[in-house]
Amino acid sequence: MGNLSSIPNIVLESFRSPLKQTDIVQKDDSKISLKTSSIYVDKTSDTLGTQANGNISLSPTFKVAFIAVSVATLLAFITNLYIAFSYPELTEAQNNVLSICENIVTTGFGAIVGLLGGKAA
Repeated sequence: MGNLSSIPNIVLESFRSPLKQTDIVQKDDSKISLKTSSIYVDKTSDTLGTQANGNISLSPTFKVAFIAVSVATLLAFITNLYIAFSYPELTEAQNNVLSICENIVTTGFGAIVGLLGGKAA
C-alpha cells in the first residue's frame, strides 16, 4: 500500500472507530477493505504498525493520539482566528495568547503530517 491514497482512509478510520483495532487491506490496485476488531493483538506487524504484506494496521493508541493532536490543533487555530479578528487593538496578554496559539497550530500541523506520513509510508 504505502502511498498517499491511504491517507483519507487513515483519517476516516481514526475518527470512525477510535477505540478499535483497524487493518486497512488493499486487495488489488483499486479495492481497499477495512477490518475492525475490538480486541487488539498485533503479532504480524513490526513496530511501526505496517504489516509485512503492505497493509496498514491502526492501533487504538495511534487513533487516540491522532484525534488528540487534531482537536488541539483545530481549537488553537479557531482561538487564533477569534482573537485576531475580534479585537482591533491587541493587549500584551492577547498578543501572548496569539503567539502561543500560533505555535500550537504549527506544531500540531507538523505532528499530523508526521503521523499520517509515518502510517502511509
